[in-house]
Amino acid sequence: MPTTDAAGKGIKQAATEEKLTGPVEMSDLRHTDHGPGSFVLCIRGVDEKYRRVGTYAVFFDNNDYKGSRMSVMIDDCEKQDYRPVP
Repeated sequence: MPTTDAAGKGIKQAATEEKLTGPVEMSDLRHTDHGPGSFVLCIRGVDEKYRRVGTYAVFFDNNDYKGSRMSVMIDDCEKQDYRPVP
């Protein structure tokens, strides 16, 4: 499982790649059996009026960031609880 530091760096890289501006929220990190990594968390961008902008799945293999993509149903991002990225 990625360390908090590795997850934070991966979230920052994914937010840059997906061109998210403003506040970003994240879900808990969890194990997955699909996608380019063994662990996934979801992020979503929020504009200044606190409307959701986009939801993305962010993948890791231990501390290695493996990439991100627009979330799909199998990622279960719509079922996650979100909190601001520290």
